[in-house]
Amino acid sequence: MASVLELRQRRLDENQITLELQESEDPWVLAAFAELQQVMLNLLINAEQAVMEVPEPRRISVSIATIGDRARLEMRDNGSGVPPENEASLFQPFFTTKPVGQGTGLGLSVSYGIIQSHGGTIGYRRAPDGGAIFFFELPLTAADTRS
Repeated sequence: MASVLELRQRRLDENQITLELQESEDPWVLAAFAELQQVMLNLLINAEQAVMEVPEPRRISVSIATIGDRARLEMRDNGSGVPPENEASLFQPFFTTKPVGQGTGLGLSVSYGIIQSHGGTIGYRRAPDGGAIFFFELPLTAADTRS
């Protein structure tokens, strides 16, 4: 996660976006590192774009935790959230809420495929304060595979 955050830190700073990272644990998952980076980068860029539509303060919060036998990453923003009529289409190929020329509608679809291929789940829910929460969960590795 740190490499993705470093990649975007300058852009976050330029746009006065506060990024909070909450790591309660260091869960281990068996996954293609570059593919997980791609998912995290897509979620972070989407969150950046969402918070640019609201007045300051602009906030993105990332949390990583273990829930049962799964690792969970949540990306929360204080943007306007996804309109209810668009929620069912979020992970469909070529669906985008962005203006023409600003989005392909492939980011969340590709992310969905990556997470599914690793035996995980990905989803969205509206944040209580009106922003968006995108999340994914992946199975943890067995303790004996860490060494």
